[in-house]
Amino acid sequence: AHDHVYVRAANKTHSEDALNDVEVALTAMHLVDAAPAYPATSAFIDAFDAEDPSKPWAGVLAAARETLREVFSAAAAQHAGFAAASARGRAAYGCDFILTEDRTPLLLEVTFAPAPLWSSG
Repeated sequence: AHDHVYVRAANKTHSEDALNDVEVALTAMHLVDAAPAYPATSAFIDAFDAEDPSKPWAGVLAAARETLREVFSAAAAQHAGFAAASARGRAAYGCDFILTEDRTPLLLEVTFAPAPLWSSG
């Protein structure tokens, strides 16, 4: 599997008082013609690790990978086409996670035909 982490976060800090502000509640700024303020992946990882060194990004990513292994193994067990696919076959999936307060990754969705940010507006 290819690891490409694309960090997409709301432009403004979440607040219950500002949930109607799209820059608080939405991460897809291209949908509302606002410029995104997404951090570079390396800067995100540095800041993430500095915020709580006891729960580094590498551990979160490992937990997310394990979740994906379980999801795709279950799909292969249920759908004959997955199990019989060539070992050389390739597919692109977009997998969206959210982190709990204790940094546990929860899978939100798997997109079977992800569109790049620049083509989904």
